[in-house]
Amino acid sequence: MANFKELNTNLNLVIQMMLENKNLCKLLTYDTPDALQKPDLIGYEDYNGLLYTRIFPYPKDITNRTEANSIILVGLDNFNPIGNTFVSNLLRFRILCHESLWDMNDNGMGMKLRPYLIMQEIANLYNNQRVVGIGKLLLANGGELITNNGSYSGFHLSYKITEFS
Repeated sequence: MANFKELNTNLNLVIQMMLENKNLCKLLTYDTPDALQKPDLIGYEDYNGLLYTRIFPYPKDITNRTEANSIILVGLDNFNPIGNTFVSNLLRFRILCHESLWDMNDNGMGMKLRPYLIMQEIANLYNNQRVVGIGKLLLANGGELITNNGSYSGFHLSYKITEFS
């Protein structure tokens, strides 16, 4: 029988790692081209204020979202039993940025796009890394360009667990 008891713990760990990444938090918090030059977030309330406002641990329809910002939908899915005790799954990220926030060219020196910067921070956290309780993660099937509505677009990333903790 498949065991799902660790899924909540594992997802909480993934989100905690995201909240501890200063650059990722700045890219999600500051809706300006110079987001990475802004001050680090300070304290528990600033970082945890991103949860359920910019980082969602569940699918969310943003079709009618009126504010211009960047969000990440993160979750575990594609469950497959391994023996009687483990469940293999994918760690998925949907990175969505309002079209007005893609361009990070605050000085006109080369193109920098916010979704690519967010993907790099996620890759730094998870790609080919061993995450305690989850295992070693590798990017699966590359990234896929997505659109959510007329104003939001971004990328879908999937990480496959290749070794189990």
